[in-house]
Amino acid sequence: MLYYILPYIFLLLVTLYFYYNRQIKQIGFFHLFFALFPAFLIAILRGDVGTDTLNYLGFFEGKLINPEMGEQYEPGFELLGWIMSMTGMSPRFNVALVAVITTWILCKSFSRSKPEMMLFSLLIFPMYYWDFTMNGIRYGLSFSIVTIAIDALYRHKYLRFLILSIIAVSIQYSALLIVLVFLFPLVKKRYLVLIIGGFIGLLAVLPNAFEFFMTRLYDKQDAYKDLTAPSGLSGLAPLSFFLILYVVFIVYGKGKFFLLHILLIGEILSFIIARYTYAGLRLQGVFVFAIILFAKNNYKYIDRPNRYFRYIIVLNFLAFLIFIKNIVVIVPGDRAPFLPYKFYWEEKD
Repeated sequence: MLYYILPYIFLLLVTLYFYYNRQIKQIGFFHLFFALFPAFLIAILRGDVGTDTLNYLGFFEGKLINPEMGEQYEPGFELLGWIMSMTGMSPRFNVALVAVITTWILCKSFSRSKPEMMLFSLLIFPMYYWDFTMNGIRYGLSFSIVTIAIDALYRHKYLRFLILSIIAVSIQYSALLIVLVFLFPLVKKRYLVLIIGGFIGLLAVLPNAFEFFMTRLYDKQDAYKDLTAPSGLSGLAPLSFFLILYVVFIVYGKGKFFLLHILLIGEILSFIIARYTYAGLRLQGVFVFAIILFAKNNYKYIDRPNRYFRYIIVLNFLAFLIFIKNIVVIVPGDRAPFLPYKFYWEEKD
């Protein structure tokens, strides 16, 4: 447990020091990476930690031996696996490399200002970082790319947004939901037509892409159909997290937040779906991540930033409790997601 808690404390202390130190006017990539470095080492030096790690090791092993071996993933991740296999490196190295890429992108995106660094350290890290880099590395890479895609969207760099969105969705299909939620309220109609035309053009160039996409989407739905939420209270913690952040932004933000209300509807619907299937919990995680991206790109509308961040610090404790629950609670018949922690040299390959 200390392998997770101590890097987390280090990250918080360094982040708070940078934020409240008036002599430090601006932070950058290396400020955030320095604060994250102990956690980064834990992520890339791990052994078979994470319920999906063995699957990914098998995937990269299959790529190195026979392209027909291993579990089937989205085409973008398949392509990435093929490119990595060409280097001749070990499956463990390739799994760690995906975590390195994810970490680099997140540090790049969340180091443009002190408030963004605070959001990463207080919310993104406890809610997502360990899972992004040590368990669901595919969706971690996809969501990190979506983060810089949404950054480009807010800066009206629509071509960059389109390219990054396509890459993210090709790696993990759930990224499409984040893209669509931000796309329609933020893009002007004339550009919206061009972006939709870009997606249609891609399908025209790759005529089998749509059928391939729908087949994979159906396979995922079929995989979830027999899975129910682990308990009647499942999903209540992320819903509470979402609602607190929603209320805090409404109270201290100024402006019309139509997109924020759309995210609220999506989160509530996901919570209802979680009463019947495990897929609802995954959807909740998507909308929680989306509202953090919303807060990241709309900080300029916060009227009282100091008071706002006091509530974000309180929200951080809820995020930490959610993480502790996720690493301690074990679903019957499943592996422990993060415990016991082992370094890669402690595993018997």
